[in-house]
Amino acid sequence: MENDSVVSLDSLSAMKEGQERAMKSVRSPWWYYPILGIAFAGLELAFALSGTLVRTLAIGGVIVVARLAERGYRRVKGTWVGGLRSGKTTWLSIGFLLIAVGTIVAGSLLTNDVGQPWPAWIMALVILFETLIYGFFFDLSIQRKLRPARS
Repeated sequence: MENDSVVSLDSLSAMKEGQERAMKSVRSPWWYYPILGIAFAGLELAFALSGTLVRTLAIGGVIVVARLAERGYRRVKGTWVGGLRSGKTTWLSIGFLLIAVGTIVAGSLLTNDVGQPWPAWIMALVILFETLIYGFFFDLSIQRKLRPARS
């Protein structure tokens, strides 16, 4: 009977260690969200200050940057959780994307209305900070999913 208890405790200990490792692995690298934020800020500037060709290239650039950031994330952490395939956290990602698109549209409209480039730069900073805030809450949400239920 004692033997079973020791094995059970060892198993529970191993499970807890595995869960702690999983929680650490879903914490994004420090550079991940700043890179995405800078890419979105560049997209804002392209849409507000440029023509169709530059806008198209900027969309392609954001896609390339996002894929490279994902690869780097996988290389550093060994795993990656996609925002649009993360269960209930998917809604957080959809909300962020809607806000980001709204920021890009608002920045473009304001810049066009004012006739000066400064609104585009302000909105580029706004979208950078939106991305950093989203990243913090996304990581927190994924970590909560992995945290064991307390009884």
